[in-house]
Amino acid sequence: MKKIFKYLFFITIAFTVTSCMTDIDDFDSPKETLKGTVYDKFTGKPMMTETGHMRIKLEELSWSDTPTPQYFGNKQDGTYFNSMIFKGHYRVTLENGPFVPIDPVEIDIKGTVTQDFTVEPYLHLEITDIIQNGTSATVKFKISSEVDMYQVTDAKVFVNNTSFVGNGAYISDYGRNELDLKGMTNATIYATEHSMTIDGLKSGRKFYLRAGARVADPIVKGYNYSEIKEITIP
Repeated sequence: MKKIFKYLFFITIAFTVTSCMTDIDDFDSPKETLKGTVYDKFTGKPMMTETGHMRIKLEELSWSDTPTPQYFGNKQDGTYFNSMIFKGHYRVTLENGPFVPIDPVEIDIKGTVTQDFTVEPYLHLEITDIIQNGTSATVKFKISSEVDMYQVTDAKVFVNNTSFVGNGAYISDYGRNELDLKGMTNATIYATEHSMTIDGLKSGRKFYLRAGARVADPIVKGYNYSEIKEITIP
């Protein structure tokens, strides 16, 4: 009799576990897609950025007014893409970038949904000239701003051996120089052509350069960037 009860007990446990696993497997996997581009309001082009430079905050409102947020980042070309989202009603916020904060949007995500954003970057940078001299390169650039909200604090030229280049991807040996601009007024900074020289670039190599500058915003303190330039060292 004890053996019979023992067998019945294990059969019951096995049935319960199997039922639970079946219930779990009944849930659909996340397969909806949210994608988009972050545009610069003043140029009409995708914002100059780097991989993971800003982030998308995703909050599903289908079941709660105060949901736990999900986060994912952007690509260097100013686009973002996530194909692992559950179908539902969401609040989407673009945040953590060097631009004037914008309001979130609420959208229904089903299938593939495109949600673009338009932002006002704190700064614009333009490389005006690159003068090569042997294994050195002098990069000249200008800084401007349409919003002029905060003091410009510093600027830097980033160098990498791939086209992915910025504060999160640069060769440290070439990234030690920095322009401290806190002692200058913004008006003077905007009127000045700035210059930085990168020494010791390896002969016969190709490098990718871009200038970046920051403002004293109280939250992000991230870089705004110029376009990427390519040089070859003879």
